[in-house]
Amino acid sequence: MTPTIHEQLQAYHDGELAAVEREAFERHLAACEPCNAELGRLRALSGFFAATARPRLSQIAAHRVQRRVEEMMQRGVLRVARILAAVAACVVLGGSLRLMQQMKKAPEAAPPWVDVGVDVASASDADSNSRDAGTPAARWYLADASHGSGLDGGQP
Repeated sequence: MTPTIHEQLQAYHDGELAAVEREAFERHLAACEPCNAELGRLRALSGFFAATARPRLSQIAAHRVQRRVEEMMQRGVLRVARILAAVAACVVLGGSLRLMQQMKKAPEAAPPWVDVGVDVASASDADSNSRDAGTPAARWYLADASHGSGLDGGQP
């Protein structure tokens, strides 16, 4: 018996063949004794399982099984949550260590926002304080303060 014949035999027994295939397989069964014997064994096995009583769980046993399955599912969810929390903690710790390393390093030069170009030659005499300041940011601050653009209504 070839595998395709065996598959067809099981499909025939289960009623899964189309009408045309079923008729062709019935013609094959009329001429093939091994296939008839195998079909008889399949029918006997199906009859045995159909006649056997199915065991049933008591209501208490079914409740215990259900509770045990729920406990196992919760353990799995908690395990995943713990793993994700550990990964998040490692990321935060690593980022904190990296930030601390960066903060320990003293900048050798001024940050880029301090090196804003200021045209000192075009500054007026009223901005003489801004020329004395050491950085462009300090000059800008002093120039802004000398013009009185603060909260006191423009008074220096």
